[in-house]
Amino acid sequence: MHRPPRSGVVPLVLDVTWVFTVLVGGALLGLAWRVVVPFVQEWSDPAEAGVAADGTMAVFEVLAGLVTGCVLLRWPGRSRLRRFLLTAAATVGAGWVAVATAWVLVDWTPAAPGVAMVWPVSAVATVFLGSCLAMALWPVPRAEVLPPGRGEVLPSGDPGPRP
Repeated sequence: MHRPPRSGVVPLVLDVTWVFTVLVGGALLGLAWRVVVPFVQEWSDPAEAGVAADGTMAVFEVLAGLVTGCVLLRWPGRSRLRRFLLTAAATVGAGWVAVATAWVLVDWTPAAPGVAMVWPVSAVATVFLGSCLAMALWPVPRAEVLPPGRGEVLPSGDPGPRP
């Protein structure tokens, strides 16, 4: 089915909406962390409460990165590179939004500030591994290159017209 061409505004609106959604996801992740972390700290040793809080945020961000990467693999947009770069930037922002939301709600400062970077790393790793898996399962046919003046590049297996 052939789609009619879209104006340049519609893909831009979709990309801005996507970035906004990821950033709102960061705030929601911070709220979810706020709900869950008291139970996690209650079950842990008092000396390990800070590690438990950081670990909970890291687990939430890994899950958010997996979801973000899978969504990006499923709906890459018209310009895959642009959507990927926007997603990478948005997940960096969303990781820091999640940590900032947690800091505002409970005055929590992570012992490992790098916990905010778990979301972008897991999202990019998901896209990388998903792309590698797709290339392994559905390889692109190799092209046969003819000598100069003998024709165009043809898919392998298709001899095409020969003089």
